[in-house]
Amino acid sequence: MHRTSNVQAKNLPTYGNILDGFIGLNSIIPPNDGTRSFIQLSQDAYDVALPISGENTETTIKITHPSHMISQINDSFLLVTENVTIQIPQLDATDYVVTDVTAVPVYFFGYKSSNQMFRQMKILHNGVDTEYLSQECIREGFAYSNLKPSSEKIGKKNIHTTYDSIASYSPEICGVYIPATSFKNANKSTTVTIKTLIPISDLIALQAFSLYPSQLIGEIALKVLFSSRAMVWCQVPPQAVLDAHNFMNNTNLTLLGSYASSSHIFDRFFHQIGDSGNVVDIGTGPAYIQNKITPIVTSFTVTHFKSQLMGFGIRPESYAAIADYLKSNPVILPAQQLQYYSYSTVPDPSGLNASMQIAFDNVECLTLMFPTTTQQVTVFQNPNVTNLQMNINEKLFPPNAISTNTEISPEFLVYQLNSSDLDGCIEPTKSWLYSITQPRHNTSGVRFANTIHDNTDFMCNFSLERSQGGSVFDGFTTDTPVNVKLSFNPAIAGTHDVYYLPDSTNSAVHPPAPQVWLCRDTYWVLAPGTLKYVNKGSPR
Repeated sequence: MHRTSNVQAKNLPTYGNILDGFIGLNSIIPPNDGTRSFIQLSQDAYDVALPISGENTETTIKITHPSHMISQINDSFLLVTENVTIQIPQLDATDYVVTDVTAVPVYFFGYKSSNQMFRQMKILHNGVDTEYLSQECIREGFAYSNLKPSSEKIGKKNIHTTYDSIASYSPEICGVYIPATSFKNANKSTTVTIKTLIPISDLIALQAFSLYPSQLIGEIALKVLFSSRAMVWCQVPPQAVLDAHNFMNNTNLTLLGSYASSSHIFDRFFHQIGDSGNVVDIGTGPAYIQNKITPIVTSFTVTHFKSQLMGFGIRPESYAAIADYLKSNPVILPAQQLQYYSYSTVPDPSGLNASMQIAFDNVECLTLMFPTTTQQVTVFQNPNVTNLQMNINEKLFPPNAISTNTEISPEFLVYQLNSSDLDGCIEPTKSWLYSITQPRHNTSGVRFANTIHDNTDFMCNFSLERSQGGSVFDGFTTDTPVNVKLSFNPAIAGTHDVYYLPDSTNSAVHPPAPQVWLCRDTYWVLAPGTLKYVNKGSPR
């Protein structure tokens, strides 16, 4: 029966001895050493005046506040407002009627997750560099947020965007909706304001920080560069836009006949900004057509950058006890950092057989990524390859060659669930699951014209460490660079090879080389007056 598992799921204490149960009731409310001083404070970015434009200006912001004895870093967040100018050169010049929701396409522009806004990040302690530097913040943000359970992305407006939200025209997005009318001008461009919230715990270097005695250890600040490269876009299903309008306004409008009959000819998945995709557009007269557009960002400016910081005070005797303890017992907090490599060999019609040299240090997970354009940093689809295998210093991953097509190798899904820690009762997002399992060909090997759902969260993970969430330093390590071989073949060769020929209408377009992302276990050492980042070796 399921009674034991049901009790465990309810997280109820189990007592065989009733006396122990009653004694345990005295610990339900622990003794309080707080001073009833919890408060939310804010800090503005400093050292560079806002607004800042483009990707090459660093700005610094504190994530602790000197008035907090204890900073709750895990509950603190960053607030970013940016103005982005987007241009769609390919849109037809014909004007829509601005207010006509029965006939006007609507697009989404924004981010899959807010932690993908930074291009580079340094972490400072009392204004001094801790030697933490990440130049792969976008990829780190994608890898970290992509593997979040579905439940952690629901209801996170301005933090996450799921395609389910787009498909229902929900306001729970990290970005904006823009009607096509906004681009029907001489420049075919518009400037929009995007507001985002970045939980500090969504930055993988700081994911383990919680209660932090900032007055004792010192202030922490982030020095960052912003980027718009991680932005994504897609068309919103026309019926969803109209349904929302009808419900909110108590109307019963229907889509314009010619628009409704053409409303199926758009892509139902995210595209990276700067990449092309299919949308519904108006042609000559009342006819609607499929149009391939390539939205680009012509400028972006950060107008508002502020940290919202939680914290409180505690009694002097407790603070003194913490200081005494840390003097002889430095705290070690786990962290992670991503290293990025790209093969120098590009695929050909037969697949790939390539090698490169990589040094491994506490690598807990290796991820193969298969971009089909040079723009892609947070948008990746299943390459649909077979005979996939890596040889790392004469160790085979997986032991037997496999296909990323689960119609050929059903076990690929289980491999990814296990290596991504999305197995058991943890539910992955629909986009992640569809990226792994949704076929891109019919049973005859002909590519599908579209997808049922967004499938742009594909990652091919190989776990190199037992599953402990970074708390055990047991990852793959080598003394010197070793050979990392990768080989695969197309599951469907020829004109229906969705990886080598990603655009069925342009046979001249081929993918760049595959990439290797290494997720490495690192750590912080905290002691009075000391915050040290250690990116090599093990803490014990």
